[in-house]
Amino acid sequence: RPNRMNPICLIDFGLSSSYIDQETGRHIIYRENAGFVGTCRYASLNVHYEIEVSRRDDLISWFYSILEIANGYVPWPGSTDRKKTEEIKREITPEELCKNLPDEYISIYNYLIKIRFEEEPDYDFIKRQLINALNGYDFPSFRFDWEFLKPEKIEKISPGFPLDMGDEPLTPDYNTALSGEAGCKC
Repeated sequence: RPNRMNPICLIDFGLSSSYIDQETGRHIIYRENAGFVGTCRYASLNVHYEIEVSRRDDLISWFYSILEIANGYVPWPGSTDRKKTEEIKREITPEELCKNLPDEYISIYNYLIKIRFEEEPDYDFIKRQLINALNGYDFPSFRFDWEFLKPEKIEKISPGFPLDMGDEPLTPDYNTALSGEAGCKC
């Protein structure tokens, strides 16, 4: 049953690969000419340059997804023009890319594009930036989009799976929600 702390969990391992070599137990080796892997719209510049993918590239893809969710678009054409997409990603400044978002997103992006191939990302830094960005807003309530829908619409969207949260909307506590204490139990 959904609850407010863990309402939904979506995981797509479609293009996943291990960054640890199964034989040696070490980080995979850096290599060029690895080919293009992924979706042009969300691919890091390293992927466009056909450099082996690592954790940094996954985080950049995540960041581009967040941009699209927040803004409703990304400022490049994606798969319709791969060269133009690469050019825009290469030339756009972090400030321009994140112009409609809190400054913390600029900090996150600046950090992500500087991570080295084998480097373990500082996930705590990213979480702190997200918490700071969220705490800068005064939300009147903590309700999910689907909680505003009529029951008939919910049944069409999610037949057989109730989306009611079974409790009252909470005032968001992002510090707890993003600290891992209320992490996904998928």
